[in-house]
Amino acid sequence: MADLQGDPAEELVWDLRALDAGVEISDERLASAGMIGTAAGMLSSLHLNLADVYMRLGQLDRAREHLAAGQATLTALPDDGYRAMINGGLDRIAGGIDQPGTPD
Repeated sequence: MADLQGDPAEELVWDLRALDAGVEISDERLASAGMIGTAAGMLSSLHLNLADVYMRLGQLDRAREHLAAGQATLTALPDDGYRAMINGGLDRIAGGIDQPGTPD
């Protein structure tokens, strides 16, 4: 739902809802829904989304918090293409936050 929002502030609302739900989900619940992977593995993507939207909103301290959380949870993902994609997104956010002239 977050990606369907045209306004970053509305996207943020949905991303925060997703994170709240994500921290409550267990591996067993994921498996019973037919999903592959671990609950912890979902967190890096959720944090990436939040870091991105906070950066676009100019809330760089919050973006940095979620960037760090996303990087910290990468180890829950297998070393595959999906992990590389998430890592690439986190690297993009890190580069955007550190651009000269970017407001804090």
